[in-house]
Amino acid sequence: MKKLSVLFVILFTFSAYAQKKSDQETFRAEQDSIYGILFTNTKKAKQRLDQLFEKSDSMADSTKALNYRLLGIYLNLTGELDSSIVVFKKGLEINGDYEYRKPKFLSNIGTAQRNSGRYNQALSTFKELEQYYLDKGDTLEYAGILGELASIYNVTLQSERAVEHLTKAIEIYEEKGGDIGSHGVLIQRLANTYMKQEKFNFALEMYEKSLGKFKEAGRMDNYYLTLINVADCYNYIDEYDKSLETINESLEGLIPFGNSRLLAVAYGVKADVLKMKKEYGDARSAYEEAMANAYKISSNRTVQIAREFLELLITTEDFTRGDRLVKETQPFYDDANIEYQYSYLEVQADFEEAKNNYQSAVELLERAHILKDSSYQENKTQLVDDIQELYRVQEKERQNQKLTKTIVTKEENISLLTIGAFILIVVIVIVIVIWSVRTKYQKHIIDLEKERADDLSKKLSIEKENLQLKERLIEQQKTELLGYSMEVANMNEKIDNLIKDSEKTGNNHVGQQLKSLISVNKSWESFVSRFKEVEPNFIPKLSKAYPELTQKDLEFCSLVRINVSYKDIANFLQISHESVFKKRYRIAQKMGLEKGTDFQKFIIQFDG
Repeated sequence: MKKLSVLFVILFTFSAYAQKKSDQETFRAEQDSIYGILFTNTKKAKQRLDQLFEKSDSMADSTKALNYRLLGIYLNLTGELDSSIVVFKKGLEINGDYEYRKPKFLSNIGTAQRNSGRYNQALSTFKELEQYYLDKGDTLEYAGILGELASIYNVTLQSERAVEHLTKAIEIYEEKGGDIGSHGVLIQRLANTYMKQEKFNFALEMYEKSLGKFKEAGRMDNYYLTLINVADCYNYIDEYDKSLETINESLEGLIPFGNSRLLAVAYGVKADVLKMKKEYGDARSAYEEAMANAYKISSNRTVQIAREFLELLITTEDFTRGDRLVKETQPFYDDANIEYQYSYLEVQADFEEAKNNYQSAVELLERAHILKDSSYQENKTQLVDDIQELYRVQEKERQNQKLTKTIVTKEENISLLTIGAFILIVVIVIVIVIWSVRTKYQKHIIDLEKERADDLSKKLSIEKENLQLKERLIEQQKTELLGYSMEVANMNEKIDNLIKDSEKTGNNHVGQQLKSLISVNKSWESFVSRFKEVEPNFIPKLSKAYPELTQKDLEFCSLVRINVSYKDIANFLQISHESVFKKRYRIAQKMGLEKGTDFQKFIIQFDG
C-alpha cells in the first residue's frame, strides 16, 4: 500500500506539472497570435487580450508579464502614451530577473517616452540599452538602439549626430542581414533627418526605400506612418497633387488603428496641402477632422493645428467659427511649448485685427513678445546647462584616468618589491636581475613620456572642444538676437497698420496707445547694426554686384546669409512658406543666377 501511495503521488505530481506546462505553452501560443494581428487589427487584438487577462491567475510570472507588454504596445498604437509607459513598467516589474525580455520592455518604455516628448528620459533609457547590447556583443540589437538614439537626436535638432548614428546602424544591418522591418525603420529615420535639413530629394529617395522594406516585412503601421512624412515632403517642394494623393493613402491605412495622435497629424498635413491649393472648403473639413482628433489628446500638435486652422478662417473671414475655435483650444494652450504658444498668439492677434478689435490685437502681440523673450532666455540657459554637463563628463573621465594611473603605480611598486625579494634570495643571478631592472626602468621612462604626451594631447583636445562650445553659445545668441529683433520690427509694422486703421475708424484713444508702443520697439536698426558688425562687407558687396536688389531684398539675403531656414524666415517675416520661395525666386532672377543654382549656398559663400 505504501509503495502504491508513493507511486500515486509521483504520477499525480508529474501529471499536474505536465498540465501546467501545457497550459503555459497554450498561453504563449495565444500571445504570439495576438502579436501577429496587433499591428493590422488592433480592435480584435484587444478583445482577445482582454480574454487572456481573465486567465492571469493561471499564468507564470514570465507569461503574465507578456500580457502587459502586449497591452502596452496596444496603448502605444492607439496614442495612449502615458498609460502605455505605466503598463510597460508594470510588466517589467512582474518579469523580474527574466533577462531575455528585460531589454524588450526597456525598449518599449524608451519609445513611449520619446513619443510623449520626454526626450531626456528616453535618451537615458536607450543609453542603458546601448551599453547592455555592447556588453553582450549583440551587434544587430546594438544597431537598432543606435537608430532609437538617432530619432531622439533628430527631434532635439542634433542632425549631425542623428546622421552619424543612422549611417552606422544601416551599415551594420546591411552587413549582418538584419530584420527587414527594423532595417526599414532605420532608413525612414535617416529620411526624416534629411527632411529636417531641407534636403528633400535625398529624403524622398530614402522614404521610397523604407516603404519597400515595410511592405516586404508586412509592417503596414510603419508604412502608413511614413506616408505622412512623404506627403509633407512633397508639400515643401510644391508638388501638391502628389502630396494630396500620398496623404489620402496614409489616412486610409491609419483610420483602422484609431490612433488620435497620428490621425491629427495626418489630417493636419492634408489640410495644409488643400490650403496651399486654395481649396478652402475641403481644407476646412480636413482641419475639422484634425482638431477632433487633437482634442482627444493633450499635446503640442493641438495648438499648432489650431494655429494653422485659424489662419484659414482669417482668409475666409469666418469669424464665428474662429471665435469658437479659440474657445475650444484654450484648455490645451498651457500644454504647448513656448514656441507654439507665441506663434499661436500672433495668429490670434491677426484674427482680432481682422475683426477690428485693435485693443485685443495689441494685448495679444504684447503677450507674444513677452513669450518670445522668455523663449530666448530658456534656450540660452539650456545651452549653458549642456556645456556644464559636458564639463562634468570630462572631469569624471580625468578622475578615472587618475585612478587608473594610481592602480598601475601600485602594481609597479609590488613588482619592484617582488624583484627585490628575488634578488635577495637568488644572489647568483644578480647581474641578470640588474640588467632586467634597468631595461624595465628605461621602458618605464618611455611610458611616462608617452603618457605625458597623451595627457597633453587630451588637454589640447578638451580646450579645443570648450572653445567650440563657447563659439556655439555666441552663435546661438546671435541667431536668437536676430529672431528677437526681427519679431519686434514685425510687431512695429503691425502696430503701424493698426494705427492707420484706428485713425480711419476715428478711434484716436487706441491710436495714441499704439503710438506710445512704437518708441519702445524700434529694434530693426539694432539688428542691422549688429549684422554689420559680424558681416561688415556683405551688404555693400552684394549691393555693388547686383544693383537691382532693393533694401528689402538685401535684408532677406542677410537672413539667408546667417543660415536661417526658409521656414523660420516665413515666421519672422509673417509670410507664408510659399511666399518665401517666391521671394527667393524673384531675387535669384534679379541676380541672374543660373537655373539649378543652390540659392542658400550661393548667398552663404558669396564674397564679392
